[in-house]
Amino acid sequence: MADYKEMYLTLFNKITDVLEELEGVQQMAEDMYINEKPAYLSTLANTANYEKSARK
Repeated sequence: MADYKEMYLTLFNKITDVLEELEGVQQMAEDMYINEKPAYLSTLANTANYEKSARK
């Protein structure tokens, strides 16, 4: 007969390990984002007004 307790504990432990690994990777990604140099952002012309004037 299958040892369901051992199966459950094995599955539970593996899921716990994977969740901890995912949390660590998420933290690394957040740190990478925080430490990244800010991107240069600029505004674009209002395309709706541009399209109206182009039709005339």
